[in-house]
Amino acid sequence: MAFNEFFCRSGGSNLNAGSRDGSTTEPGTSPDYEYASGNYVHGTGVFTVASGDPSSDGVQVGDYASIYADGSTETDFVARVTAVSSTTITVDTATKYHGNNPTGGTANRTLRIGGAWAGPSGSVAFPMSSGWLRYQFTDGSGNKPRLNIKNDVAPADLAVTLYVSRDTRCEGYETTAGDLGTKPVFIWTGAVNGVTVDFSAHLTNMHVKSTNVGSYIGVRPPSLFGMRVRDVIAEGWQSRGFDLNVNGFRFGLTRCVAINCGTGFYCNVVGQNPITCSMAIDCTTGFRGNHVAHCVATGCTTGFGKLSNTGELAISCDAYDCTTGFDMGAAEYLLCNAVSCTTGFAISPNYPYWLTGCGVGGGAYANGTDYEVAYAELISSLVEYETHPWVDPGNNDFRLDATKLLSDGVTSVLNQGYSAVGSEYNGNVGAPSIGALPVAGAAGGGLMRIGMNGGFGA
Repeated sequence: MAFNEFFCRSGGSNLNAGSRDGSTTEPGTSPDYEYASGNYVHGTGVFTVASGDPSSDGVQVGDYASIYADGSTETDFVARVTAVSSTTITVDTATKYHGNNPTGGTANRTLRIGGAWAGPSGSVAFPMSSGWLRYQFTDGSGNKPRLNIKNDVAPADLAVTLYVSRDTRCEGYETTAGDLGTKPVFIWTGAVNGVTVDFSAHLTNMHVKSTNVGSYIGVRPPSLFGMRVRDVIAEGWQSRGFDLNVNGFRFGLTRCVAINCGTGFYCNVVGQNPITCSMAIDCTTGFRGNHVAHCVATGCTTGFGKLSNTGELAISCDAYDCTTGFDMGAAEYLLCNAVSCTTGFAISPNYPYWLTGCGVGGGAYANGTDYEVAYAELISSLVEYETHPWVDPGNNDFRLDATKLLSDGVTSVLNQGYSAVGSEYNGNVGAPSIGALPVAGAAGGGLMRIGMNGGFGA
């Protein structure tokens, strides 16, 4: 998928245009061309240079230009170049622009072509300020804007909420745009929420961290419609790491990680399944959502908690080393594991619950209580492992370990009527694939990787 590309990187300037021409070529930290103290006509978009020759310099139609008043600290206007002469540069002030077209001026306006932005820091949100870099930057081929943030952009003192504006993708990168390499880490010290992701916007491959002890949220939508979030880590948010607390639609959240948050993932989007392939680590409550699939909670007080007592569903999820593994409302648990928990599955006598094809730990990894025996009629095909089914849960690797599943012939689990579910992963009838991730080394494992940096996909 192609995008109209803009960039933030260390050493850049928020007076730059963010991109030379919208291509994937990473711009330098300095502008390609700068014309200081020229004249600008607001109504026509014509900039007259004080010195130099834009045409012979190499300025081209289709370049991006930043225009601002001399003495500014950040631009508020970036637009496509539509015409170039030996003395003038004309920009689009009608369609392919963003920000506020500056007032006209004589010998006190500066134009820059290209150059990466510095990005947010302290109380400066630019270019992730509300309403910036929106769909107006969709190019002539219909490619929507993508803000690429290099992992050397590392603000450690943020005190402002950042925005990913409508129809825009914000994505961290390591070397080249779209590589999904090591994530940039943004740290908030201020008493504010982290990132608001607007309607039809995407936040991808970022690490958002709070060191403030107040009750704030890492990633959230602004309204009834919204966001797509993938490969994002939210850490230290004492209210919620990821909040989808709106009765709307068009949400998607996958391959994300919440670390040391009050609630890692919160979602009350009724009738949908927006939380998938994600992990909660050391949270008070890992997940509170109507529908959760292929997710892991480890070291949480409650791994999977309730929103209400109406029809909540967990499919192929893992709870490890939690006080309570699963305690959702009127829930159905399908192909879920609870291992090394004080209580594996909490079942209430007041609401219907079902456990189908779930697994519990054994030996040193046994739960204190697997489930309330009085409600055993609600349980079918429970398997008990000799220990646990994973590669290395102590290091957050929850891929299934085929040697554990298949030792002792049939399995190393006590297979209680459970049959060949999951045999598509390893070709062995009677070896159940229960939990968030497939067997290590299985084809397709990468489709369900959980996104720290690289994740655990096969």
